[in-house]
Amino acid sequence: MSNARNIGDSAPVINFLDNVTSDVQTQLNTLDTAIGNVSVTSGSLTKTFAADEVATITLTGNVLAPVVTATKEVAQTGVTNNSWDAAAASYTLENSATATTLTPSAVGDGTFTLGSGSFTSDDVGKTISGNGGVAVLTSASGDYKVSTNFTNTNAIASGDWTMYALVYNSTTDVIETSKFAQGYDISNITYNNVSGYVGSQAALLEGVFLKPDGTKMYVTGQNNDQISEYTLSTPNDPSTLTHVSSFSVSSQEAEPHGVFFKSDGTKVYLIGQSDASGAGSSVRGYDLSTAWQISTASYNSERTVLHSTDAYPKDLWISDDGTLLFWVGAQTNYIYKWTMSTAWDVSTATSTQSLNIGAKEAYPEGLALSSDGKNLFHMGNEFDKINRWAMSTAFDLSTAVWQEASELTEDSTPTSISFNSDGTTMLLAGGSNARVYGYSTELLYAATGYQPAIGSTIDSTYWTDLNSMTATNAVGDGNVFYAISNDAKANWSILDNSSGVRKIVKNNGGTYQVNTNSTYGSETWANAATNTEVAALREAMTSASSASNAFDISTATYSSTFSVASQDTDPTGLAFNSDGSKMYVVGNSANAIHEYALSTAFDVSTASFSHSFSTTAHTTSPSGITFKPDGTIMYVSEAYNSAILQYALSTAFNVSTATYTQTYNVSTQEADVRGVAFNSDGTKMFITGIGGDDVNEYALSTGYDISTATYTQNFSVSSQDANPQDLFFNSDGTKMWIVGDDNDSIFEYTLTTGFDVSTASYASVSFSVTSQDTSPMGAAFNSDGTKLFVVGLQNDSVYEYTVGSTDYTNQMTSTELNAINDASQITLGTALDLATIIYYASGSTTPTYSGTAINYDANVLNQGAILGTDYTYDAPAQNKVRVTSNNAANLKIRVV
Repeated sequence: MSNARNIGDSAPVINFLDNVTSDVQTQLNTLDTAIGNVSVTSGSLTKTFAADEVATITLTGNVLAPVVTATKEVAQTGVTNNSWDAAAASYTLENSATATTLTPSAVGDGTFTLGSGSFTSDDVGKTISGNGGVAVLTSASGDYKVSTNFTNTNAIASGDWTMYALVYNSTTDVIETSKFAQGYDISNITYNNVSGYVGSQAALLEGVFLKPDGTKMYVTGQNNDQISEYTLSTPNDPSTLTHVSSFSVSSQEAEPHGVFFKSDGTKVYLIGQSDASGAGSSVRGYDLSTAWQISTASYNSERTVLHSTDAYPKDLWISDDGTLLFWVGAQTNYIYKWTMSTAWDVSTATSTQSLNIGAKEAYPEGLALSSDGKNLFHMGNEFDKINRWAMSTAFDLSTAVWQEASELTEDSTPTSISFNSDGTTMLLAGGSNARVYGYSTELLYAATGYQPAIGSTIDSTYWTDLNSMTATNAVGDGNVFYAISNDAKANWSILDNSSGVRKIVKNNGGTYQVNTNSTYGSETWANAATNTEVAALREAMTSASSASNAFDISTATYSSTFSVASQDTDPTGLAFNSDGSKMYVVGNSANAIHEYALSTAFDVSTASFSHSFSTTAHTTSPSGITFKPDGTIMYVSEAYNSAILQYALSTAFNVSTATYTQTYNVSTQEADVRGVAFNSDGTKMFITGIGGDDVNEYALSTGYDISTATYTQNFSVSSQDANPQDLFFNSDGTKMWIVGDDNDSIFEYTLTTGFDVSTASYASVSFSVTSQDTSPMGAAFNSDGTKLFVVGLQNDSVYEYTVGSTDYTNQMTSTELNAINDASQITLGTALDLATIIYYASGSTTPTYSGTAINYDANVLNQGAILGTDYTYDAPAQNKVRVTSNNAANLKIRVV
């Protein structure tokens, strides 16, 4: 009875009796005989079924109650982003925290102190976490802003804090560059092209106040002596204003100007020039029974008369604690600081400090301070500019030093300014048009450079092909690049539809190397500067490159500025040493050559002054400069005596070692020489000047020895500029450029024979530098023509421009990755890895990365088919099983 398990009836139904043969007994005897003659598997079938298709399996013998099992084949072609989804937090980000302690000065915003070492400029903008807190580093000195307060100010042990340039933003579901916004930045103030008309309530617009959260705005006007309230449906945007109500102040003030609110909105303050009682100028307070609702205002009799100090007060600002009142007077051109002995009670205010701003603005109007008291702003009608003063001690006018000014061109009669709570938005009241204008005063700080993130490994053992990959990113003002590894990170590669696979990083026995060959299909390997995988990926982004459109000034774009005013306020010429590690500026105010060291070659933002060499003994009008390529001879053009001076340098490119050797007079050809240049071997010399407005060529029988010079020919540039200041050539002399002061431009010329000006012709290409300087004096290229430098007299500065473009061979963008359609490019192994490299240098929008979806083919997966869902069966005979597939499927069926 060992096979009784195949009987479908229960024991009570069988009702078995000894010595009695029943139908059940007959079945059991038959079953035992059948099973004894059949193998374990009585039948099988592998078939591709259509939906509802029927197939019959003939068994090897009779089976009373067949047991049927089935598996189905599941195709593995599909799309997945589960492993490379940014939200899955499956990326390894670089932790650049150093091995030392970190101590916050406060649980909120403060300053970090490292146990050893210091932060660098590259760390600014990174996110630091530890001891329950999260903060962004805002300066290399350790200042930080918190997004989550620290638990306490205890020192955080080495290894217990992290510092990341990339972070996951759970709100927007992206990996992004760590960043923070700094307000009150008027150097980059931008009009947002939004304004709101308030003339119906304040035709003679005087004051404006923006509620700190940007949802309400208040203005004052002299035509109806009232304070008017508006809601802003879009915070900080005056174009979305709706008038709510107005409150008359005519019983107290006939000439209202500035308006300011207490931080909680329960008091409003008004400064004016004509007190209704006849006391003259004053500041007074009003109470609001409902915060921020001007209709609930009532005069509280708190007032301070200002008339004896200044009869024409224009605007006011009060500190967050209500103890300091600042106001600006147009009669004296002073900003005054008064202290209130009772917070928010202007009747208790007494004068404590003042600041003379007359040199910057003769008709002051608006006034504001940053919330931390470190910056003071004022504007007026003389120049229509906003000025910034920095105070080294918060709210202390005695420490105020003027910093900068920016022009406001939207209204010719600006009257008041107001910032939102973090200083990222400024409103300007315009008296000419009775409009309020909105500006962005936000400066974005973010971790810069190439920041790699390495995705978690995907098991690709059973994958047969990659059809495509689709990366989702937003480049903003940066970019996002990608690399792939299919060999457990032994190599990282990029792909191109036409050029195939290129390896960019490899792990050579524990030493990471980068491909430095600029030809796509070639490899030249160099050890990475830092031997880590993430550092090698970063370095690989720029380790192989080629320039396009080099020396093409029509493609030039401004990048940075370096002031030389501390050394010379009359710069006239510019030069570099051969590797760009030194820069030289010649100037008339100091009559000297000034040498600067550049920590990054041909990057003026890294320049620092080294020393100067005086030319006074031989000329008081130096106008141009150039060097012999090896740096052992320096040439200076002399404007007033129309000569070229030659100096020997005992130490190459070190002007402090210069010794005068000789002079060559060029007055016969040029009465006021400015620029000087040589051909590549020194057998030709070229000058230009404002006397003849041409380029004069000289032959030197001995290279670089000006005593052997003989005039040969000239070429006029007067059709382009009548005030040429400098000239320079490309390496083979087939291109020449002239710096023109009349048109504030660089002009390009083509020479059919190199360094032969008789073959020169204007190329109809020019580049204006007016946006930076209206008096360009000299210019130079870097060695490969990808950067242009101009020195200007207007602002006493050197300006750097990017020329053409640099193509980096090791970079693959999402556009290139998404376009891959050759499924055989990547040979699949057991592991697949993706690296995402986010790049940001500057701008207002940082790049973000969301994830990468993969379309792949894989081996068939066998899964158990479900009876009733995938198939059904019946047994029409003891040696047959009939199978019906409920769906189209590949089924493997086994009967026992």
